[in-house]
Amino acid sequence: MDFTPAVFLNLGGGLAEVGGLWVAALGFRRTWRDFSGEQQRFLPSVTPTLDRLTTWLTRLFRTGLPDRATAIDLSGSVHFSDTATATMTYARLPSIADDPAGFAQMVQTRVDGLLQRTDELAAGLARATAAADARQRELTAVVEKLRAEAESRVRQIAVGGLRAQVLGWLMLIIGVVLQTVGNIV
Repeated sequence: MDFTPAVFLNLGGGLAEVGGLWVAALGFRRTWRDFSGEQQRFLPSVTPTLDRLTTWLTRLFRTGLPDRATAIDLSGSVHFSDTATATMTYARLPSIADDPAGFAQMVQTRVDGLLQRTDELAAGLARATAAADARQRELTAVVEKLRAEAESRVRQIAVGGLRAQVLGWLMLIIGVVLQTVGNIV
């Protein structure tokens, strides 16, 4: 066999095609694993064999795309506690028959005290409501920030798999072009 440039182009093209298909397959596999979840398999009956083959070939060539796992903690807890207790004890009212003025005075004092306590509780409730609203706005901003970070991270993961796929297809195209040029020459 004579080693002409056409032979080298065909061999180089064939290697580029095989390498391109392999890199594209790894990119597809990575994208599928990142977004499909653990229970969902692409080809359930073939997947274990493909996993073993991929592991064996990766060990053989010491290549492969690094697996990237990302954990995003979206958990948080919000605790609000506030108490409003109005417990008042009173002495016995004077008899209305014996002391009507004393009775009226005592009832008026008690009603005024209850009205004052009601105003204090309303003010406390307004403060607690304002604090809860402020905390809710703060937590909403934090959740929005976490959502944006999660969305950005998901895009990065997807782009990583797509990048490998594009590189694989580009290598495949280069291999086809090299073989075609080798066949023409």
